[in-house]
Amino acid sequence: MITSALLGGWLFNANYRGYALWEVNKDMPQGSVITEADVTKVYATPSHPKVYVSGSKAPSGVVLRSLQAGELIPKSAFQNGGVGYVQLVLNLSQMPSNSLKVGDLIDLWAIGNRRENESQEPASQIATGLVMASAPQASQSLGMGQVTTLEVKVAKASLNQVLDAMGSKRALMVIPTVEKK
Repeated sequence: MITSALLGGWLFNANYRGYALWEVNKDMPQGSVITEADVTKVYATPSHPKVYVSGSKAPSGVVLRSLQAGELIPKSAFQNGGVGYVQLVLNLSQMPSNSLKVGDLIDLWAIGNRRENESQEPASQIATGLVMASAPQASQSLGMGQVTTLEVKVAKASLNQVLDAMGSKRALMVIPTVEKK
Protein backbone atom coordinates (compact mmCIF):
# COMPACT_ATOMS: atom_id res chain seq x y z
CA MET A 1 0.00 0.00 0.00
CA ILE A 2 2.78 2.43 0.92
CA THR A 3 4.71 1.43 -2.17
CA SER A 4 1.73 2.11 -4.43
CA ALA A 5 1.18 5.53 -2.81
CA LEU A 6 4.84 6.44 -3.31
CA LEU A 7 4.77 5.14 -6.88
CA GLY A 8 1.58 7.11 -7.60
CA GLY A 9 3.12 10.29 -6.19
CA TRP A 10 6.28 9.77 -8.22
CA LEU A 11 4.28 9.18 -11.43
CA PHE A 12 2.20 12.31 -10.80
CA ASN A 13 5.32 14.42 -10.27
CA ALA A 14 7.01 12.88 -13.30
CA ASN A 15 4.03 13.79 -15.50
CA TYR A 16 3.58 17.29 -14.07
CA ARG A 17 5.36 19.64 -16.44
CA GLY A 18 4.33 22.92 -14.84
CA TYR A 19 2.19 25.73 -16.16
CA ALA A 20 1.72 26.25 -19.90
CA LEU A 21 3.24 29.71 -20.36
CA TRP A 22 4.53 31.70 -23.31
CA GLU A 23 8.07 32.97 -23.86
CA VAL A 24 9.50 35.13 -26.62
CA ASN A 25 11.94 33.42 -28.97
CA LYS A 26 13.70 36.62 -30.06
CA ASP A 27 14.45 40.04 -28.58
CA MET A 28 11.38 42.28 -28.77
CA PRO A 29 11.92 46.05 -28.40
CA GLN A 30 9.29 48.21 -26.74
CA GLY A 31 6.53 49.16 -29.19
CA SER A 32 6.94 46.12 -31.44
CA VAL A 33 4.05 43.74 -32.11
CA ILE A 34 4.07 40.19 -30.72
CA THR A 35 2.80 37.63 -33.23
CA GLU A 36 2.43 33.86 -33.07
CA ALA A 37 5.80 33.50 -34.83
CA ASP A 38 7.56 35.39 -32.00
CA VAL A 39 6.49 33.12 -29.13
CA THR A 40 6.87 29.54 -27.97
CA LYS A 41 4.72 27.65 -25.47
CA VAL A 42 6.81 26.30 -22.59
CA TYR A 43 6.04 24.47 -19.38
CA ALA A 44 7.52 26.14 -16.33
CA THR A 45 6.95 26.48 -12.60
CA PRO A 46 7.64 30.13 -11.72
CA SER A 47 6.96 31.34 -8.18
CA HIS A 48 4.11 33.61 -9.40
CA PRO A 49 2.55 31.93 -12.46
CA LYS A 50 -0.46 34.29 -12.61
CA VAL A 51 1.88 37.15 -13.55
CA TYR A 52 2.71 35.49 -16.89
CA VAL A 53 0.70 35.00 -20.07
CA SER A 54 -0.76 31.50 -20.23
CA GLY A 55 -3.37 29.69 -22.26
CA SER A 56 -3.72 27.64 -25.39
CA LYS A 57 -3.85 30.60 -27.79
CA ALA A 58 -0.63 32.46 -28.60
CA PRO A 59 -0.61 36.04 -27.30
CA SER A 60 -0.59 38.96 -29.68
CA GLY A 61 -0.38 42.68 -29.10
CA VAL A 62 1.95 45.63 -28.61
CA VAL A 63 5.03 45.20 -26.40
CA LEU A 64 4.91 47.77 -23.57
CA ARG A 65 8.50 47.07 -22.49
CA SER A 66 11.40 45.32 -24.16
CA LEU A 67 11.60 41.54 -23.80
CA GLN A 68 14.68 39.35 -24.15
CA ALA A 69 14.75 36.07 -26.09
CA GLY A 70 13.84 33.20 -23.76
CA GLU A 71 11.97 35.44 -21.29
CA LEU A 72 8.55 34.39 -20.04
CA ILE A 73 6.01 37.01 -21.10
CA PRO A 74 4.56 38.93 -18.14
CA LYS A 75 0.94 40.01 -18.63
CA SER A 76 2.09 43.54 -17.86
CA ALA A 77 4.56 43.55 -20.77
CA PHE A 78 2.09 43.72 -23.61
CA GLN A 79 -1.23 45.25 -24.50
CA ASN A 80 -3.75 43.20 -26.40
CA GLY A 81 -6.40 45.87 -26.73
CA GLY A 82 -8.12 45.06 -23.44
CA VAL A 83 -6.68 47.16 -20.65
CA GLY A 84 -5.19 50.47 -21.72
CA TYR A 85 -2.26 51.92 -19.81
CA VAL A 86 -1.10 55.47 -19.27
CA GLN A 87 2.54 56.14 -18.47
CA LEU A 88 3.20 58.54 -15.55
CA VAL A 89 6.17 59.66 -13.46
CA LEU A 90 5.68 59.44 -9.69
CA ASN A 91 7.62 61.38 -7.05
CA LEU A 92 8.19 58.93 -4.22
CA SER A 93 9.07 59.59 -0.59
CA GLN A 94 11.62 56.78 -0.56
CA MET A 95 13.54 54.49 -2.88
CA PRO A 96 11.58 51.31 -3.79
CA SER A 97 12.89 47.87 -2.86
CA ASN A 98 16.00 46.74 -4.74
CA SER A 99 14.18 43.50 -5.57
CA LEU A 100 11.84 45.36 -7.96
CA LYS A 101 12.70 45.45 -11.64
CA VAL A 102 11.18 46.91 -14.80
CA GLY A 103 7.97 45.06 -15.69
CA ASP A 104 7.11 44.11 -12.10
CA LEU A 105 3.64 44.78 -10.74
CA ILE A 106 3.56 47.28 -7.87
CA ASP A 107 1.00 48.88 -5.57
CA LEU A 108 0.87 52.62 -4.87
CA TRP A 109 0.36 53.77 -1.28
CA ALA A 110 -0.13 57.24 0.22
CA ILE A 111 1.53 57.72 3.59
CA GLY A 112 -0.16 60.08 6.01
CA ASN A 113 1.40 63.39 7.00
CA ARG A 114 1.54 64.37 10.64
CA ARG A 115 -0.07 67.78 11.11
CA GLU A 116 0.33 70.04 14.13
CA ASN A 117 -1.96 69.06 17.02
CA GLU A 118 -3.46 66.23 14.94
CA SER A 119 -2.87 62.53 14.70
CA GLN A 120 -1.16 61.10 11.65
CA GLU A 121 -3.40 60.09 8.76
CA PRO A 122 -3.33 56.32 8.23
CA ALA A 123 -1.56 54.91 5.18
CA SER A 124 -3.92 54.04 2.35
CA GLN A 125 -3.60 51.95 -0.78
CA ILE A 126 -4.25 54.10 -3.85
CA ALA A 127 -3.95 51.59 -6.70
CA THR A 128 -2.77 48.06 -7.31
CA GLY A 129 -1.22 46.41 -10.35
CA LEU A 130 0.78 49.37 -11.65
CA VAL A 131 3.63 48.31 -13.95
CA MET A 132 7.14 49.51 -13.20
CA ALA A 133 8.28 51.09 -16.49
CA SER A 134 11.76 52.31 -15.52
CA ALA A 135 14.35 52.01 -12.79
CA PRO A 136 13.89 54.52 -9.95
CA GLN A 137 15.98 57.70 -10.17
CA ALA A 138 17.12 59.64 -7.10
CA SER A 139 17.57 63.40 -7.56
CA GLN A 140 17.69 66.64 -5.61
CA SER A 141 14.66 68.91 -5.80
CA LEU A 142 14.48 72.53 -4.68
CA GLY A 143 12.59 72.75 -1.43
CA MET A 144 11.86 69.02 -1.31
CA GLY A 145 15.31 67.56 -0.61
CA GLN A 146 15.94 64.10 -2.01
CA VAL A 147 13.23 62.91 -4.42
CA THR A 148 12.92 59.52 -6.07
CA THR A 149 11.14 59.47 -9.41
CA LEU A 150 9.68 56.32 -10.90
CA GLU A 151 8.01 55.87 -14.26
CA VAL A 152 4.97 53.58 -14.09
CA LYS A 153 2.18 52.33 -16.35
CA VAL A 154 -1.24 52.83 -14.80
CA ALA A 155 -4.38 51.02 -15.96
CA LYS A 156 -6.94 53.58 -17.15
CA ALA A 157 -9.38 52.27 -14.53
CA SER A 158 -6.99 53.44 -11.76
CA LEU A 159 -5.87 56.68 -13.39
CA ASN A 160 -8.16 59.06 -11.43
CA GLN A 161 -7.06 57.68 -8.06
CA VAL A 162 -3.37 57.89 -9.00
CA LEU A 163 -3.69 61.46 -10.30
CA ASP A 164 -5.55 62.51 -7.13
CA ALA A 165 -2.77 61.00 -5.01
CA MET A 166 -0.10 62.75 -7.09
CA GLY A 167 -1.85 66.08 -6.48
CA SER A 168 -2.21 65.56 -2.73
CA LYS A 169 0.35 66.57 -0.12
CA ARG A 170 0.70 63.00 1.10
CA ALA A 171 3.95 61.12 0.54
CA LEU A 172 3.79 58.30 -2.01
CA MET A 173 5.56 54.95 -1.96
CA VAL A 174 5.37 51.71 -3.92
CA ILE A 175 5.60 48.08 -2.82
CA PRO A 176 5.49 44.84 -4.82
CA THR A 177 1.98 43.64 -5.63
CA VAL A 178 1.11 40.73 -3.38
CA GLU A 179 -0.58 37.97 -5.33
CA LYS A 180 -3.84 36.76 -3.75
CA LYS A 181 -4.10 33.00 -3.50
